[in-house]
Formats: sequence, structure tokens, C-alpha cells
Amino acid sequence: MVPVGTGREQWSEKDMRNHLDRKQEWNYLMGKLEALDEAYNTGKMTAGQVAGYRELQGLLKVILPVVQWLGFSTPLVLLDDA
Repeated sequence: MVPVGTGREQWSEKDMRNHLDRKQEWNYLMGKLEALDEAYNTGKMTAGQVAGYRELQGLLKVILPVVQWLGFSTPLVLLDDA
């Protein structure tokens, strides 16, 4: 668990390993989102999928400050249309 209200320089070695694992997982998922974005932009999604994708865009905007604080990559493909 990431200590709340502290700088990353104060994290333990275990916290930092966990952070790096989560960052790698996040980057993998952001790569997957590129395929979703392509399907969205080319009209290959059903109406339900479009609704879910737009909901995902909205949720991402809400958590964006935390994503940035953690030093994770910002998935710009989701932010363009939200």
C-alpha cells in the first residue's frame, strides 16, 4: 500500500517494488486501451460498449491526479474524447 500524504522518497523498499509492479501492470493496460480506442474511433463498438468506454473515460479523469502523482503514464487516448 502506498503511504498517503508522503513523498515517494519515503517509501520502503517493499513499497517501491510494489509501486514498480503496479506501474508495469498499468503500462500494459494502457497498451490494451489503444486497441479499445481504435475500435471506438472506427465505429466497431456496440452501443453498450461505447457507453462503457465513455464511462471509463470519465472515471479516468477522476483518478488522473492520483495517476500523475504515482508517476504512471497518462493514457491520452482516453482523455481526447471525454
